[in-house]
Amino acid sequence: MQSVFNRPSMSIKALTSFSNLTPPMRSHLTKVYSNMLYCCIAASVGGYLSVIGRLQVLGWLGGLLSMCCFFYLLFTRNPHNLRKGGYRFEALLGFGFLTGFGTGPILRIALAVNPAIIPAACLAGTVIFLCFSLAALTAQRRSMLYLGGYLSTGLLLLLGLGFLNIFFRSPLVFNFQIYLCLMVFIAFIPFDTQMILERFEMGDQDHIMHSLDLFIDLVQVIRMLIVILTKKEEKK
Repeated sequence: MQSVFNRPSMSIKALTSFSNLTPPMRSHLTKVYSNMLYCCIAASVGGYLSVIGRLQVLGWLGGLLSMCCFFYLLFTRNPHNLRKGGYRFEALLGFGFLTGFGTGPILRIALAVNPAIIPAACLAGTVIFLCFSLAALTAQRRSMLYLGGYLSTGLLLLLGLGFLNIFFRSPLVFNFQIYLCLMVFIAFIPFDTQMILERFEMGDQDHIMHSLDLFIDLVQVIRMLIVILTKKEEKK
């Protein structure tokens, strides 16, 4: 018992030292999180314009353009020569904007139920992202890559449940999907964070695509939180 109380306490300085990260890694992560911040701002603008009813002419075309941006980023990857990237940063911002715009229907429902849901979900999602990303950066290298197999299984389960629920329309299955999706994408945060570091070590310096991975994780977490909080408010 005495050994428990005599253990050295964990300080904030120890948590944020990042001694296991080399200077090139830190520089790369700075680019990744900077790109992600710009992408989040673009998504916020897209979501706002969707909520106030602007650019409704996009309709289904917004989803198509979003996929075009995604595949442009995917097929123009050049991890070892970023100077030949073309308009990849603009495509990243476009994907962020259109992702936010596509979230408009969920945002409008949440606003109709309780306007406080959206800032609460965004704040909670941001805190979750920061905590799990920080945990991945300060943890032992490759210690969270084992999650890959479980996450792949989780995604396949989500796809299967989504397909089956098209026919059965079960509220119980839908609720299970929401919470499973939330847990899966929360787990993706530390996995993708450590995967970015490992890819960088192997020469992959594509900070645009790495930003996209983390942005998708954050957006999915916030979306699921909005849905969960909205359903809880509707039950009151």
